[in-house]
Amino acid sequence: MAILGVSLTVLAILLALPDRPAIADIRDSDTWPRLRGLLLVIALLAFIGLVSAQIGAAVDNQLAGCEIVEQIVIASAVATVAAMGVAGVTFWLVLRAADEPSDPSQGRGRGRYP
Repeated sequence: MAILGVSLTVLAILLALPDRPAIADIRDSDTWPRLRGLLLVIALLAFIGLVSAQIGAAVDNQLAGCEIVEQIVIASAVATVAAMGVAGVTFWLVLRAADEPSDPSQGRGRGRYP
């Protein structure tokens, strides 16, 4: 449940980043849609894990448990943690690039005068 909240919170933070030249460059790059998609995949995997755990707790109350429910919970948990690691590194790189000053030579050589 916490991972679902964290992934949606990070997605909201990414969407609320201020409009600066470094952020505009990141939003124009191929990384931006991939990071948003990865965060949505994390939320989906966490949701699948949450729902399957709740279904497993409600339905799987026999002495010999239902193995398919256990496998779904474990697989979604492992995939969520792995995707969370990749998204965490990517988010860190995005924030690191956002803190860098913009390139002062950007826009030169195009014939524009101030």
